[in-house]
Amino acid sequence: MAVLCSRCNRIGYAFKAKRGNKYYVYVKHVTKVDNKIRYEYCYVGPANSYDYVHRVHGELGLTNVVDQDYAVTVLSAVEKQLEVAERLVGQGMRREAEELLKKLLDVLSNATSEVLEFAKTLGINTS
Repeated sequence: MAVLCSRCNRIGYAFKAKRGNKYYVYVKHVTKVDNKIRYEYCYVGPANSYDYVHRVHGELGLTNVVDQDYAVTVLSAVEKQLEVAERLVGQGMRREAEELLKKLLDVLSNATSEVLEFAKTLGINTS
């Protein structure tokens, strides 16, 4: 599966490799140099490297680079921010909740604009 490499920000193919009794994640990059195909590998980390993150932020659905669905992660993060804002209101901290929501709206508005602009360049009808 093609992924964006977290080490070098290039597109590559993520895979797990067993070394001893542990699994590690690598990203394989394919390049063409002088009409010859070359492979470069980036070490991403242990396959279980998100174990701690999952225990702390499990509701965000964070996984390793191999099977991460970023759209689901973003939606989960937005839902988490809304829960935090609701808790702030419940604790009498309305102003802090408003600031949090304004920031969230600004980030979402900018991201939505970028997604729509990119979709239009691909000829996707966004109306």
